[in-house]
Amino acid sequence: GKDLVIANLYHHLLERLLDNPDFWKARYYIISGFIHKMEPDLLKLLPLKNLKLLARKESEIWNLWILEKV
Repeated sequence: GKDLVIANLYHHLLERLLDNPDFWKARYYIISGFIHKMEPDLLKLLPLKNLKLLARKESEIWNLWILEKV
């Protein structure tokens, strides 16, 4: 399997990926490319019982998550 998946995509593509169980096959994820106001919608799509948020970074416009599947 894959150890790391990096997804730097716009909001609608990230929604489709995060909502797809087949996406969640790696151990680590770097998810970015979404603006602050989109973060709550994307958080709802995370399988939180299986993920640990290792880091959350933000710039003036963009957010980034580093996640580990546990």
